[in-house]
Amino acid sequence: MRTWRCAKRLGKRGAARHEVLAAHPLARRTICSTSGAYIAADNPEAADRVEGEILDACERAAERPGLGGYRRDLTDKPVRFYAVRETYLVVYDPATEPLEVIRILHGARDAATELGG
Repeated sequence: MRTWRCAKRLGKRGAARHEVLAAHPLARRTICSTSGAYIAADNPEAADRVEGEILDACERAAERPGLGGYRRDLTDKPVRFYAVRETYLVVYDPATEPLEVIRILHGARDAATELGG
């Protein structure tokens, strides 16, 4: 099973505003299932690259919480969205410290439904 490495990597080198990164259990499951099962079934190296890109995006969001944009068309919650590979959305709460990654959504999913409107 893959481990969620964002918090460990940020904890080692620190970040400008957030010293560590917290991930909601749904976000952890998404990254593990995406890279660990679906992509890895065909190409383990590609799965590692995708996981790395998502984790790097989480780090960038932790370093610069204002990086992503709000999507009022998807949710009224005060969360930001940061795109990865034009396929995934990292959904996070910029007001939390440590930065909380709420969800990682694939672009094919209904984000409004997944986030509860």
